[in-house]
Amino acid sequence: MNRHQRRKAEREAKRAAKRVRAFRGTNRGEELRLLDETDGYLMSDAARDGYYENVYGGLGFEEAWSAGLEKSQHAFEEASAHHGSAANYAREHRLQGTELSKRTGILRSLVSMTTSLSEARRFAGIGGRIFTAEVDGSAIVNADWQTNEENELLVANGVRAEEFDEEAEEPVAVVDSGVR
Repeated sequence: MNRHQRRKAEREAKRAAKRVRAFRGTNRGEELRLLDETDGYLMSDAARDGYYENVYGGLGFEEAWSAGLEKSQHAFEEASAHHGSAANYAREHRLQGTELSKRTGILRSLVSMTTSLSEARRFAGIGGRIFTAEVDGSAIVNADWQTNEENELLVANGVRAEEFDEEAEEPVAVVDSGVR
């Protein structure tokens, strides 16, 4: 391993070791129903699709969650190849949002979160809810999350989160990104 490769590996190791507190605000009915049904699992579109396919097929939660993560990971690899890299895919996901799947035919495999509680409140809107998780740095796909306008970070596949209680202000979450 040359010096450049060693430095890159060291940066990746530091990134992987870092945990980031992130929030997701949502008022989307389907997403809120799924969060309640799964006790707080935030899922990418692909993971959600795979989860539902398997729950309706008769599998229990754990098996359906695993199958959903597998489908999402496959979609992540397909989207990364389609866009030339994971970084390019993340950039397009941020720029195009829900339109991305319509344009490519590939289900989105990233979950948008933010490190800004005020942004999460904005996305939750009236009647929405805010969820929080401590996200493993290795699950964060976009490198610009600390500098983009919404402090948006993109988490691969999905993550276990808890509803944020602003009065208690004690959000703690289990990290389970499903990244392989």
